[in-house]
Amino acid sequence: MDLLVSYHSNSIMQYAVEIKKQKKEESKKEQQEVTQTFGEIASHKEPVRGVCMAANDSMFATNSFDSVKVWSVDLFMYSQKNKLEVQCKQSLEEQNVLSMCILPGNRFIVLGTKEGQVMLYDLNQNTIVQRLQSH
Repeated sequence: MDLLVSYHSNSIMQYAVEIKKQKKEESKKEQQEVTQTFGEIASHKEPVRGVCMAANDSMFATNSFDSVKVWSVDLFMYSQKNKLEVQCKQSLEEQNVLSMCILPGNRFIVLGTKEGQVMLYDLNQNTIVQRLQSH
């Protein structure tokens, strides 16, 4: 299982975790083992609030108090050289984003803000398609 973890230090770590079937004599602590750490990614100026992975694992997004960043993941490089390459593809200057979801197809991302707005953002056009005041 792969985990993306965001830290208050504005870094993101990816862990490959192997969960073994627990035997009666093993403790839960012995059951979980981190098999590989891929490294840190310098990201936001403010603390990272959340991480959202695309369904096909080729991209993910992170949000902070002042922005949303969209990252591309080079899965070919990982499959060939066991090296994960991640690059910031876009930076969206949207404040107070609390939740987000990358829609299937990786063209749109839905953002939910502290002010109660829901925004549909077109990643190809780099524009907000729709802004709803919902809550």
